[in-house]
Amino acid sequence: MKSPLVKRLTDQAQICAHLGSALYAHLLTEAARDLATGGPTARILAGCAEEPLGSALGLRLLAAIHRQVLLGTAPDLAAHFPSVGGTAGAAGAWPAARDLLVGREAEVRRDLARPCQTNEPGRSVPLLAGLLTLSVGTGGRPVRLLEIGASAGLNLWPDAYRIGEFGPVGTPSLVDEPWDGPSPPSGSLAIVDRAGCDLRPVDPRTAEGELSLTSSVWADQLDRLTRLRLALQIVRDRAYLVQERSASDWLRERLAEPVPGVVTVVWHSVVWQYFRPTERVTLAQVLSAAARRASPAAPLARLSMEPERRDGQITFALRLTTWPGGRTTHLADAHGHGAPVRLSAERRVR
Repeated sequence: MKSPLVKRLTDQAQICAHLGSALYAHLLTEAARDLATGGPTARILAGCAEEPLGSALGLRLLAAIHRQVLLGTAPDLAAHFPSVGGTAGAAGAWPAARDLLVGREAEVRRDLARPCQTNEPGRSVPLLAGLLTLSVGTGGRPVRLLEIGASAGLNLWPDAYRIGEFGPVGTPSLVDEPWDGPSPPSGSLAIVDRAGCDLRPVDPRTAEGELSLTSSVWADQLDRLTRLRLALQIVRDRAYLVQERSASDWLRERLAEPVPGVVTVVWHSVVWQYFRPTERVTLAQVLSAAARRASPAAPLARLSMEPERRDGQITFALRLTTWPGGRTTHLADAHGHGAPVRLSAERRVR
């Protein structure tokens, strides 16, 4: 029987393969074998068995490895990492990665403690789909956007990006083909207030912040790296809006009083799994209390893109709940990194 840690690495390898990363699928598969035989992976992951399942241990290990490649301390492994120009492919990458784990064990163990901070700007695509649908359903009412687990806040600016035909003309495209099928309803989108929180926020305007975000991107997915770098350019001169707070405390303050004239949207994407069970319960209570205070003059919405298991596969579902009324709509299914988004026939909001 596989140990729980070995299973977690092999499960993540399968997810990486499903989402198009042959390099990370290979490295995690080999790391799982190395862990099972007591290699350097076992030393580095010692003490991690009690971590919650949602802690993304395998992705954090690869982010720690990628960070060393980006810093230039692993030239042999860099030959396999397209993020730094490597073209050798996945085959043969593990021996170089294993050498890194031996030679840079202290650094990898230190960086393993960092949370998974992808902050994939492609998730602005499902966010945009949700906001445009909500705009039609609310008669174009302005939006107050609140994001929990916001990381660096890159997805607080969906209206600043060029996404398909939406966004500032003349701005380089963040995503050329955002929709798998019909596009969301056209309409106006006015975000008049925006803010976010995170337990360990990343400042994208700094070199350290840029390194942290880049290291979390899968190294053989160059389109995502291009997207991240473009988003970093776009937000560099904008206000940094992410506070270092727990989601429940921050959201309780933000939702304490209804705000008339706008629709307040609580947004989260691929973060619910990282919250502790007690925090998820508290967040649900905070949202429930705010929902009771919602009114036609000060409506509330929860927009989420989170993984679900459906027909044996992981699907990233975009769901919208609106108050008053409490109606939940399955708006779309998305790729784990945002695009493309396939809209659901259920998406109309009344």
